[in-house]
Amino acid sequence: MLPNDGQINGVGVQPDIYIENYSNLNLDHLGDLVPLIEDKTYQVGEVGLNVYGVEQRLEALDYELRVDGVFDKLTQTALINFQIEHGLNGTGILDNESIDVINSYFALSDLDPNIDYQMLKSIRILNDKLRCLSKFLIYVVLIH
Repeated sequence: MLPNDGQINGVGVQPDIYIENYSNLNLDHLGDLVPLIEDKTYQVGEVGLNVYGVEQRLEALDYELRVDGVFDKLTQTALINFQIEHGLNGTGILDNESIDVINSYFALSDLDPNIDYQMLKSIRILNDKLRCLSKFLIYVVLIH
């Protein structure tokens, strides 16, 4: 909407990307989450129950990955983004510290109402776009 109830093209502004408000999510399926109980560190190429459980949780937080228990590049990218967004070192290694932070969102089968998940997702999207733009600009500078 514009001032005085004006609209652009008579329809208003439509978002390019819709970001779910997690306070409105149906969290009934969270009882099906695999417990994160293995005392092991994981990295790309490894398979495990903790990997599967973390993938379930990251998917519920709207990170893009496959939930299959295989720690692949998609899982690593989602984990790095989560780690960075939550003040952890973005190592892409699934360690106990990362598991504890991820698990804290689901400890009470509810998401923390004090965290703005829409803002976090928006920041992730913008950071991805900035990384692409930075790579392009470096490429342009190097060829000229």
